[in-house]
Amino acid sequence: MTLSPVAAISTIRVGYEHSGDDPHPGGTHSFDCLADFMGTNQDNCGNSDGSTTFYYWNNGARFTAQDAVAQGVTNTSGMYGIGEYVGYAGYNYISGSLFNQYIDTSLSQYFSWTDYTNEIDAGRPTLIHITGHSMFGYGYSGSSTVYVHDTWLEGTHTMTWGGSYSGYAHKSVTCLTPSGSSSAHQITSPTPGSTLLGTTVTFQWTSGAYEYWLYVGSSQGTYDYHNSGSLGSSTSTTVSGLPNDGSTVYVRLWWKVSAGAGWTYDDCTYTASRPSPPEITSPAEDSTLACESQAFHWANNGTPVTEWWLYLGHSQGANDYYDSGSLGTSISSTVMRCWPNDGSFVWARLWYKTGGSWESEDFRYIAPNYPGLSPEITSPAEDSTLACESQAFHWANNGTPVTEWWLYLGSSQGANDYYDSGSLGTSDSHTVTRCWPDDGSSVWARLWYKTGGSWESEDFRYIAPTCTAGGFNSQFNGDASGWEVHYGTWWIASNQWYTTYGDPNYWASVSYDGNFDDFDYQARLWRNGSDIHSNSILIRGTPTPLDVNKDWYSYCAFQYTRNGYYSVWKTVDSTSTCLQSWTYSSAINQEDAWNTLRVVANGSNLYYYINGTLVWSGSDSSLSSGRVGIEMYSDSTSGDQLWVDWATLTAVTSAITDEVSDEQKALSEEANERGGGSKEASSSVY
Repeated sequence: MTLSPVAAISTIRVGYEHSGDDPHPGGTHSFDCLADFMGTNQDNCGNSDGSTTFYYWNNGARFTAQDAVAQGVTNTSGMYGIGEYVGYAGYNYISGSLFNQYIDTSLSQYFSWTDYTNEIDAGRPTLIHITGHSMFGYGYSGSSTVYVHDTWLEGTHTMTWGGSYSGYAHKSVTCLTPSGSSSAHQITSPTPGSTLLGTTVTFQWTSGAYEYWLYVGSSQGTYDYHNSGSLGSSTSTTVSGLPNDGSTVYVRLWWKVSAGAGWTYDDCTYTASRPSPPEITSPAEDSTLACESQAFHWANNGTPVTEWWLYLGHSQGANDYYDSGSLGTSISSTVMRCWPNDGSFVWARLWYKTGGSWESEDFRYIAPNYPGLSPEITSPAEDSTLACESQAFHWANNGTPVTEWWLYLGSSQGANDYYDSGSLGTSDSHTVTRCWPDDGSSVWARLWYKTGGSWESEDFRYIAPTCTAGGFNSQFNGDASGWEVHYGTWWIASNQWYTTYGDPNYWASVSYDGNFDDFDYQARLWRNGSDIHSNSILIRGTPTPLDVNKDWYSYCAFQYTRNGYYSVWKTVDSTSTCLQSWTYSSAINQEDAWNTLRVVANGSNLYYYINGTLVWSGSDSSLSSGRVGIEMYSDSTSGDQLWVDWATLTAVTSAITDEVSDEQKALSEEANERGGGSKEASSSVY
């Protein structure tokens, strides 16, 4: 420890007890020794040469470094200067441990012999103040002997605690408990290395320095996020505008121990906060699901999501209860009950596509537990419209032990004048070929079940469809009865349209339940979004198995695009053939407009109309029967969506005498010679 080097003596001291005559009152060197920081010899601190000022409380309480700050005497306090020198030397001390205190036992508080021996036993030397002089107390002996180092004389000296030394009475002490190196000037909150909890954070650090300054940046030592400027002796500051992307945040805490000292710093890092992951907001996690159906709602919580998908299963990540398929950008889905009725756990996995990649979050629920709940038909939903061709019925025992099932369908409650299944054994589903009328009347189903050796039943009401003879008339006014989704999310919009967003780079499709041979099939379509991608009606098809692009296994397709082109294709056993290349037709209403597509199939003869105009006819016997449907191919065009106003199918009533115009034939022949485009899209060079 340097007490008073030559520089300090030559620029401040003149002679013992001299005052008001410092050679250079402001000093000519930066503080670099203990005497500098203690104010020793300095006229501007009120200290004559050879003297230092120490402050005390009259009641004998400890006068701490914090008291010196509060009393505004930091520049003149020798005790406070000791603390400044400790920091300057690269160390620190425990807050409250640097203090002056009287030893006078007549005061209400005082520093005792026991306090002194405790300090020495702990390895902490103590300043011993006698009248007009200070010494270094480093040991003790017996019950009152103090060992001191004295600047007056070399060697080891002793004095009696509370007595006198060289005729000068023992008055007080100065104590200090060090706490290690200056790295103690560190940020304590948030904990270095932790993840920040938001974009606004209050940083806090240890006290004891003269001045602080804070940098926050995207790399070590930078301050592109925050530059606090001088914070004085404050030990905290609030920083806003931090990133919210999980990146590394670099923080540098600057400090100096006195006005004349240099700046020192300590670095630490944090992980920036991240947006909360998407979550199912309803129902609440660990709540009990409904018995009939459950609406699930979710939120992106700031994550940019382009597509959603929902699994339900008996274990985490499983989809054995439910797999929604793509839900597009919808933030809710209502699921008919597919979970058990036994109080077990049901796991939901919410998949979401962000930045082109699929990620997921898991949520746990509880299946309802109502052992006494009666068995029920779970599909189709009660009061829904039955299909024109055939209808699959599914049921659940809801916890009731059932050994046998039986199904009635009739014109009144409990009747079986339409259908009597006979015993169905333990099967939980049965498909019935249409035996009900097509007049919109009520159709009653009675589900019989044998439990405990006795037959019991539950009744359910449905609506008979309104079908044309041998076909259907789907106006999509509130439902899409008879239509089956094969890929994509399809729904009824505004109680009047059947619609889908499709799925980028896949075919989205539906079909009507039933196989048709000869017919007149029409559908009215409107496409938003892509001008060049296909919008199709399909005939004589076999939807499954779907290929890798979710296209049907077999079918004949009549396609058009918003920019005025049509084409004709057939696919047999997943092998596609172009019957008519993409051809321009003035019959097509371009861009944001409705178009009615019509196909008349009579044996091997096929006739294709757009808005009442015959644009192509031909003969093909590859496919003679199958389903009819609607299909679209989607890319990533913003706002891509297909709307279906209605779709009908009737019997062929007369031979077709229409002919394709010569102009259209010429365009078709030219297109076939030119080629170009694909089944998915017309060529952009047209």
